[in-house]
Amino acid sequence: MWRSTLRNVSHKLKRTLSPVVEANSKLYEWFNIRSRLLLGKHGKSVPTYITANAVTTARTGLVFPTLLLYSNGFSVLPASLVVINVTFDYVDGAIARWEKSDPNRVKAQTANAKISPQALLSCQSSRLASNFGSYYDAIVDKAFAIPVWLVIFQNSFHSPFLQFALLGHASIEMYSSFVRTKAYYNEPSPLYPELNAKANQSAVVAGYVGKTKQFLAMLGTALVMVPFTSSLGTALLGISLPLAYLSVYQKNQSKSVYCEVSLNGSINAAQLEMIEQSKALGSSLVVGLRADPRVQTNLEESIDILKLNRSVDFILTPDCLPDIIDEAFLDKHSIDLVSLEQHTSETDKKDRVCVSRIDGSLFEKGRTVPVALKYPEN
Repeated sequence: MWRSTLRNVSHKLKRTLSPVVEANSKLYEWFNIRSRLLLGKHGKSVPTYITANAVTTARTGLVFPTLLLYSNGFSVLPASLVVINVTFDYVDGAIARWEKSDPNRVKAQTANAKISPQALLSCQSSRLASNFGSYYDAIVDKAFAIPVWLVIFQNSFHSPFLQFALLGHASIEMYSSFVRTKAYYNEPSPLYPELNAKANQSAVVAGYVGKTKQFLAMLGTALVMVPFTSSLGTALLGISLPLAYLSVYQKNQSKSVYCEVSLNGSINAAQLEMIEQSKALGSSLVVGLRADPRVQTNLEESIDILKLNRSVDFILTPDCLPDIIDEAFLDKHSIDLVSLEQHTSETDKKDRVCVSRIDGSLFEKGRTVPVALKYPEN
């Protein structure tokens, strides 16, 4: 009951605040286009030590003079440092995208890696390396904002609403840090994530709602520091508070996915790829093991392999599976979606979705998702 209420409130908030998010997203896209043109023209003159993470670290270091100046009675100077911080939050994102698209920067970063360039990265290491910049940027944003909000809180006893907004933001951001850290280390690492556009966006990467929240909250923080703009800053912090909640809610939605594995001996590489791709569609994964009585299988070994797989949350043995996967089965195990292998090949361009043992009503109700594999099973 409370989950549906929370979902309805979140949808209403999203519709109400969509004009604000859309306006900020247009500003963000405009800045990205201009930055891409500028870096494409003058990027060769940028030293290799000026990276996105270096810019992120430098702007976060501004928290110390900001706190020192504000605690000693200054207003405009610390507010200016907050504005510089949020401005360069856009800059480091633009640099990060440019670094990934520029072969020379990629080569320079690879040369600085601790591992030999001849070594192959695992899927887990590749995902962690790819998402580190987004994770680091989000965490240090909070390392700057939370101390500043708490210091302002101590000097804002005249405004209970401002105190509520500051504590609300600080609390949400601390919880958001937990959500992002958990996602960074525990999200699945598919072999080829680009094959499935429907997969959930990483909870590590900030969406437009989160970017809009950050911009409005930090702009409001700067305005609050200056006495004659304090009321406007309080309003912006109040407006951005629902956005902060919505940003965390979108990253923390739970969705259970069911993936079925037909045993023909033991678990193989194609089935492990299917499991990873399926986990990327939701927050938890239920794997059903289907054994053919006519084929000799090693059930115990397959169960042990799945237990060791960090993407698998629950395992259903063959005796737990009905002949047909229907809505009653999904409801019994609190499953939202069923992932199905989508077969593609060079000789047959038509996609064939494996629909055996799946009740037809699940397709009509949108509770099935085809999953493309790089190496589908025969």
